[in-house]
Amino acid sequence: MAELGTKLGKYEIIREIARSNDIVYEAYDDATNRRIALKELQVPVGASASQAEERRQRFLREARAAGALSHPAIVTIHEVGEDAGRCFIAMEFLDGYTLRDRIDAEGFLLRDEAIRIATEIAGALAFAHRHGVIHRDVKPENIQILSDGRVKLTDFGIARLSYEPNITVDGQVFGTPAYMSPEQIAGRHLDPRTDLFSLGVVLYEMLCGQKPFGGDSVLAISVAVSTQPLKQIPGVPTAVMQVLEKALQKRPEARFHDLEEFIQALRGAALSPATPAVPVLPMTVVTGPVASRPPVRRLRVPRLAMWLGGCAGAILLVRLLLWPSQAGVLADAVVDPTAAGSDRILSSEPPATKSAEEAMKFRQSHGNVPTENKDKSKGTVAPLKSGSERDPIKDAGAGSVPQDEPGQGGPGDGGTIEGSGSGGGTTGGSTTNGGGGEQPGRVPPNPPE
Repeated sequence: MAELGTKLGKYEIIREIARSNDIVYEAYDDATNRRIALKELQVPVGASASQAEERRQRFLREARAAGALSHPAIVTIHEVGEDAGRCFIAMEFLDGYTLRDRIDAEGFLLRDEAIRIATEIAGALAFAHRHGVIHRDVKPENIQILSDGRVKLTDFGIARLSYEPNITVDGQVFGTPAYMSPEQIAGRHLDPRTDLFSLGVVLYEMLCGQKPFGGDSVLAISVAVSTQPLKQIPGVPTAVMQVLEKALQKRPEARFHDLEEFIQALRGAALSPATPAVPVLPMTVVTGPVASRPPVRRLRVPRLAMWLGGCAGAILLVRLLLWPSQAGVLADAVVDPTAAGSDRILSSEPPATKSAEEAMKFRQSHGNVPTENKDKSKGTVAPLKSGSERDPIKDAGAGSVPQDEPGQGGPGDGGTIEGSGSGGGTTGGSTTNGGGGEQPGRVPPNPPE
């Protein structure tokens, strides 16, 4: 480990940036007057000589792998050197933050942003594959997002170079289990499609904030990667999920043929309608301004239908205005109370132009008014007085029924009167005599004057 303010090679160390298997410093190059990232090889304490040599060979291979690639989305290597037994790699200094930092801070990324990052990294991997380099360690920690939004693929420490002998023996596994392909976990032969699987895992995590295959241990994660089916992401379009499902197939031959095909499919999915692959889960209600409702589309009625409706309404209004004059005839109808149901119409009122005698004859001819009144106390029938000849007081004293004058309300309005033997009467539905049985009677209304 170098002390701050000291030099490693020709580079002055400013501060430590990161530490994992190796140590990364921010340094300054006096010759070019620029900041650089200086990566120093770190050999584990207690490692044997063979292990230390293997680490050294891998470190130098990273330098050769990244140094042979010149791509906008791949970190640029400036120099590989050794100073007093300390190996280092001088590379371009990258500002910004890692994709891991952003996922941890935001939870997940928007669909378009996630697809943009995945597409740029896929282009970098496709370029590396064409030059015989397989990264084998694609994960959010090795993707740098610059301050201007550009992305860079970093850390080719365990990259495999097809044009050099393989350092890793069969069955030896390097990488991060959660992002490794099933064939990489099994220690089998690898081709560029292993990077495709790892990038699919990164895209999945960007879209939902969770890894597709998880577990509590390395063994559990390895089993999940090899056997567990892919879970759907709520709210993600069907086309995007189909691209993910093909990229994360367990068998390499079932995936996309190469990264170029993956890029084309992903760009096409980004242009597809945003139809969720699964129903969107209910979201927590957040208080705030209520969104305005969309305008209601009103039904347009043809003019002919409106004209016909107006005519029908006018006809109905005329019928309603004429109805009282027609209903008056039925209102003047006389009902026979002795008929079944008491709703049998016997006759109607005579015309108003007839005289009193003609009206009386009209009623007698239609049976509305009996020509004689029964004296219930004697069982005889007395002739009925008509018109002005009847005396209401005398008739009331003799047990007869007085005729109401027009315009006056009395006990005989449209009904009958119950009488007693002494001649008194109360309002009721029949005329009775105190000494005899109940006998229905009818009091006709006065004829019009």
